[in-house]
Amino acid sequence: MKGKVVTCLLGVVFLFGITVFQSQAEMVSFPDKNTLWEENWSTVEGWRTGQVEFDSEGGLTTLSKIKGTNGSTGQYVKWSRDYPYLQMYIQDIEPIPGYKGLVVINGSRGGRRMVNMGGSYLPGIWTFDVLNSQRFPGDKDGGLFFLRMDFHGGKFVFDWIKMVKIPQNAIVVETVDTREKLRKGDKFKIKVFLDEPAIDVTVDILSAYLLHPVSLNGEPYIQLRKSDKEGRKWEAEVTIEAIKPGRISNVNVGDQGRLIFRANILGGKIKNTYTSNPWTIEILKE
Repeated sequence: MKGKVVTCLLGVVFLFGITVFQSQAEMVSFPDKNTLWEENWSTVEGWRTGQVEFDSEGGLTTLSKIKGTNGSTGQYVKWSRDYPYLQMYIQDIEPIPGYKGLVVINGSRGGRRMVNMGGSYLPGIWTFDVLNSQRFPGDKDGGLFFLRMDFHGGKFVFDWIKMVKIPQNAIVVETVDTREKLRKGDKFKIKVFLDEPAIDVTVDILSAYLLHPVSLNGEPYIQLRKSDKEGRKWEAEVTIEAIKPGRISNVNVGDQGRLIFRANILGGKIKNTYTSNPWTIEILKE
C-alpha cells in the first residue's frame, strides 16, 4: 500500500530560547501497518534549517552543525499510543574536529530528553519510547510533539526516522513498576526485537558521557534469553541491586537519557542496536 503525504501547518514556537519557524512538514503517513509516519528525506520541508546543514543524496541525508550555532533542528511530529516507538537509523557518523555529541529531546512543554550524549556518539538504530518522554494526558490518544535533535562534532548520515507500533531491530527497556525513578530492589525489563534470528544476545550499559562502562549488580553485561523459537525475540528481567559507573564525573549518569543500553547480537543482520534509560536510575555503588 502506498503511503500518503501528511502536511502539518504550524506556527512559531519559542523553545529553549530559540525561535522556531515551522513551515509545512511533509512525511509519509502509514507506509505500512506497523508505521504511523516515516521521514525518508525526500524533502527537508518542516525541519528547522538555521543551525543545521542538510545534504541529501542517494536516499540518505547528512545533518551537520553550522559553525557558530547550537547545532539544533526539529519539527512537530505525530504521536499515538498505538505507535509509541520513535526509531532512527543513523547509518554513519563522519567525525569532524570539536566537541562531539548527540541529543534527542521531546521539546514540547513538559517533554524530556530521550538521549543526551556528551563527548561521544554512536551510529546505528536508536529506539525511544515516546510515551516515556512526556506526561501525555491520560485521556488523549494522539497529537503532536516537538522532536528536537542537536548535533555536535560530526556529519550524521540518516537513512530514516519513523514512529512504529512494534520496533524493528531494536532494544527497548520497560519498568515493571510505573515509577519515574528506579531504586534498589526495583525491576525493569529489557526486550530485543530482530528481523533475523540471532544465536545470542547480551546487553551492556554505557554512560552517555564519554561511553564509560557501567556495571549492573557487579556484572559487565546482562544475558538475555530467547522468548521465541526462532531467536528473533530476546528478553531479561532485572532487579537492581547496585549500579556503578566505571568512572565518576560531574554528570549524573543515572539521569534520564544519560545511560545507553547497547544490545550485542551474535548472528543475524546487525551487530548492535541502542536505546537509553527512559527514567532516572539512582546510582547505587557496590
